[in-house]
Amino acid sequence: MPGDLGPAGEFPQDEGRLRRRFRQFIPRPPHAVAGGLAPWAHLPASERCPLALGDAVAGLSTAVVPASLEPDLRPHAAVLVPLFEREGDTVVVLIRRSLLLFSNPGDLAFPGGRLEPGERAVDAALREAEEEVALDPALVSVLGRLPIVNRARGDERVVPYIGVLTAEPALRSDPSEVDAIFTVALSDLAADGVYWEEEWPIPGQDARTLPFFADVAALGNDVIWGMTAMVIRQVLSAALIRGERSGIA
Repeated sequence: MPGDLGPAGEFPQDEGRLRRRFRQFIPRPPHAVAGGLAPWAHLPASERCPLALGDAVAGLSTAVVPASLEPDLRPHAAVLVPLFEREGDTVVVLIRRSLLLFSNPGDLAFPGGRLEPGERAVDAALREAEEEVALDPALVSVLGRLPIVNRARGDERVVPYIGVLTAEPALRSDPSEVDAIFTVALSDLAADGVYWEEEWPIPGQDARTLPFFADVAALGNDVIWGMTAMVIRQVLSAALIRGERSGIA
């Protein structure tokens, strides 16, 4: 049953979870309520961990659109979802945005940014990943793009591209844009107790469902939320739930 949530920036109290503060500020409205379970919650732990890269790619292949096909409605920005395998588990690259940035400082995100005039969205995702974390585009095999995500703040369209790497990359952050680089196993994000949803009332609109991921071992005091969490939910749903991928939003 939905229940009241704690103050902004605190872990929700539903299901007896302990309250804890996160590094990121969450502008939770006062009447937000707890939402549903993870789409993969019905799967036994043995089907979520480990998640081999080949299995993840097989699932994602049925959910993506070829990168050569540009979105019908031009997006404002593009992000890269870099995946590689470490000890039999699929790992994703994330960044913590610089605290000096005007937009979303300190939030966890994928490498990416705004499109330049005349630039293809996939090229923007690869260019931004190279600029932000020194990821060589030649090392990235772009599997395709996931559905566009509409950011609640700023009403911007962002298109995510899945990038597959044959080995763990050597990354280096641009301190003007990136505060830290994270490499996180997808199986850690799919584990019990890591994911939750909140229903946020939006004046003049339908309530919005926002996903969240938090795990002390994998993320410390950081929380994944907003657009980045929406994309990870898409990735995990496609990679884990066979026969249900057509329902990815």
